[in-house]
Amino acid sequence: RARRARAGDAAKRRAVAVARARGAGCALCGLGDVLLYVRKDDARAEKHFGAATRLDPISPIPHFDLAVVLQKRNDLDGAIREMLEYVRLSGDPDGRGKAAVADLQAKKKAGLAAKPNAEAQARPPPSRPRRGLARERRANSQSLHPPPRPAPLA
Repeated sequence: RARRARAGDAAKRRAVAVARARGAGCALCGLGDVLLYVRKDDARAEKHFGAATRLDPISPIPHFDLAVVLQKRNDLDGAIREMLEYVRLSGDPDGRGKAAVADLQAKKKAGLAAKPNAEAQARPPPSRPRRGLARERRANSQSLHPPPRPAPLA
């Protein structure tokens, strides 16, 4: 009887520890979101999402967020791995995980990971601001969207 009581106490302690870990994982995921989307600190966000996945390995959200960070860092293999884990854990109800995996695999196949900003690096920066840029933009926007014509008088 005492053995059963000890086993029951151990199960309760384990359940409390799991609940605390899930709460901590959720908190770390929230902090990672703030770091990623508000402060634009990808390195610290990655640490928070990684810790959240270790604390609560069955929660799909930290895996999705970690995949986003890894994609921004051009670690496509890691991003694909985490996105597949998100799909496995969540069941992918809206299909965005499978679409993201297909997109990441296409980028990897195309070799886009090696040259993240090749186009931006090829263009030299402007030496000085161009004059009349506002006028040029206004003219372009009017040509794309002409002003509405007044209604004819009856």
